[in-house]
Amino acid sequence: MAKWEQEGSPPETLNEAVPKLRTVNPGEGHRGRLRERFLQNGLDGFLDYEVVELLLTLATPRKDCKQQAKAAVDHFGSLKAVLAADKDDLQKVKGLGPANILGILLMRAVAKKHLESEAVLASLQEAVSSSEELYNLLNFQFENKKNECFFIVYLDVQNRILNMETPFEGSLNASHVYTRELIDKALKTGASAVLLAHNHPSGNTKPSKNDIQLTYTLFTAFRSVEIHLLEHLIIGKQGEYYSFADHGYLECFAREYDASRKKFT
Repeated sequence: MAKWEQEGSPPETLNEAVPKLRTVNPGEGHRGRLRERFLQNGLDGFLDYEVVELLLTLATPRKDCKQQAKAAVDHFGSLKAVLAADKDDLQKVKGLGPANILGILLMRAVAKKHLESEAVLASLQEAVSSSEELYNLLNFQFENKKNECFFIVYLDVQNRILNMETPFEGSLNASHVYTRELIDKALKTGASAVLLAHNHPSGNTKPSKNDIQLTYTLFTAFRSVEIHLLEHLIIGKQGEYYSFADHGYLECFAREYDASRKKFT
């Protein structure tokens, strides 16, 4: 019997004889179509879970994220709630961990940075004239803060913002606040007035005795250098805030300060 002739050397093993096949990932085509939709039309037509799914794919290589995305929306109730959730709460959803939530956290951080820049630019063009305007300006600064955070806004004579900053974080009381440093910064900034705000992570906006004492201490300190403290907000959760000005505290402090000055003149 004639031998079959072959070109080249025969394979030594079965693995050499059978060509390696590329493993097909069933979710890869879906991910690609999702991204292509976004590149062509943005988020128009996207369902809530599809937005979450797209964010999850950013940190989840070659894996279908649809079920995790649906679970997240079901767990929190809406896209908005998913995007507002902190990392610990996100990881309570089955299938979500510290790695694949990166896209959600990154998107939120970038959006916050953008909003901060936009808020500063807008506020430099318009005066802040009410507690509601101050709340709308600063609310996002306190999102997902687990500790108390103190914020100060420096204003010119027309109540336009000169600068704003967070001097410190932590439990607030008069002894922890460096009054002299705040006054020095206000004077160097050329401020005619200041606005204060801090958050209560518990969500309860009722002022504590420490809050009232701190506000009075800062009110009198700023007034002594002819800088007016026009507002102090306590920011809670879900759009709630407490205004020292609206509740008459600052007017009361002004009367007491003026009365004490008259005693020594």
